[in-house]
Amino acid sequence: MAGILFYHGHRNCSDRLIRISRRKKIRFDAAVSFDVPVYKIASRAFSGTKQLKGVVLEGVYQIMEDAFEDCPVLTAVWLPKKLKKIGKNAFLGCPNLRFVFFEGGEKEWWDTLLRDGVIPEGNASLFQTKLFFDCFV
Repeated sequence: MAGILFYHGHRNCSDRLIRISRRKKIRFDAAVSFDVPVYKIASRAFSGTKQLKGVVLEGVYQIMEDAFEDCPVLTAVWLPKKLKKIGKNAFLGCPNLRFVFFEGGEKEWWDTLLRDGVIPEGNASLFQTKLFFDCFV
């Protein structure tokens, strides 16, 4: 399924920042990189990554369930304006998540996060952070 990141078992990653850019280059470390468009972060793709402190998701439309679950040192996330879905428990178990930077405005943020007027289960942590709008990488 081209264009979807299905990457699991990255728990031993020593990278502190993962950037998935508009340029369709995914680099996990010096030895692992891909030249594919990424539109969706798969369920549990980075779940349990113990060293990850920051995430920049430039080209992503969807973050699926449990994608970044149990990333204990994750501190900051940058999300693109074109993001349409944040799945259930996407950032559950990220007690140090303090900053969310969103490329779009406040209305677009609420349109992205709310489904049928309800925040998807397990995403309350996104409201316990400092939320910044209109942020560009």
